[in-house]
Amino acid sequence: EGWFIARNREQDGPFTARRLRQMASQGWLTPDDLVWHPTLPSWTPARAIDGLFGTSWSRLLGAAIPGLRAPAARAAVSAGPTARDAPRRRSSRRRRKRRGAKASAAGIAWPEVRPRHLIAMAGVLLAALGVAFLTIAASPLARGLLVCGAVTMGAAFMPEIMRLALRGARLLERMRHEAVERRMRGLDETTQRQQAEEEARLRLAEQQRVAASWATPPQAERVMVVREPRVKRWNRWVAVLLSVVMPGLGQGYKGEVAAGIAWCVIVVAAYSIFTTLGVMLHACCCIGAATGDPWTEERTSVVRV
Repeated sequence: EGWFIARNREQDGPFTARRLRQMASQGWLTPDDLVWHPTLPSWTPARAIDGLFGTSWSRLLGAAIPGLRAPAARAAVSAGPTARDAPRRRSSRRRRKRRGAKASAAGIAWPEVRPRHLIAMAGVLLAALGVAFLTIAASPLARGLLVCGAVTMGAAFMPEIMRLALRGARLLERMRHEAVERRMRGLDETTQRQQAEEEARLRLAEQQRVAASWATPPQAERVMVVREPRVKRWNRWVAVLLSVVMPGLGQGYKGEVAAGIAWCVIVVAAYSIFTTLGVMLHACCCIGAATGDPWTEERTSVVRV
């Protein structure tokens, strides 16, 4: 800690070493800005501090062409402050002032030019050449220059593009979360409304049941016993007569259809084999038709009214 910066006749600080490296990487601190630390004998250009700047185009240009330095930096270097000029703490309002050398009529602030700015300028130049060649003739060279220029500009402005993409992704994620929250709130409200309606319906049904129980007193249950008398289903003589006319017909009259068919087959077969046997079986068939109870059974049933 304890790093101070001198720029445009202003002093800012103190800053930590980590903050100083962040400012250098983000372009807020240029190689020609003066920095001071209690371990340094005097104000020193930022390019002389190890770890702040790598070998960049702006550093090479500044070292090769000293005349291209910013006027503020040249004035600060010529003034040559020493360690006795201890920096004073500035207010938070002055710290938040926008830093950076601005172009003036005296010259260009070359230290503010980052390598990606030069790459972007090269991309613009290539794209301009491609457009110029395209206006003359649509050749592969013109198209190649235009594509190369566009790709170069995209690579130069990749940090800005990435920041915009991240902002868009965060915005979409926030919108998605808000939509999910709204949908969940809607579902909760619908569920609560349905539960309230169900509870109201149950309360109303209970009230109606209680009111009906008080309005109509319970009635005594009555029991009725119903007795069904015996009914004659068939007549013996009619059954015998039908069996004489046709074997098995009397059994069918009584409701014994299977027995009637069996007697008919047996008697007809006996007549075809031997007549006396057929007469005997026919007589047995008539006797069987006359047997049995022609009356129904008496039944008793209970009916609750």
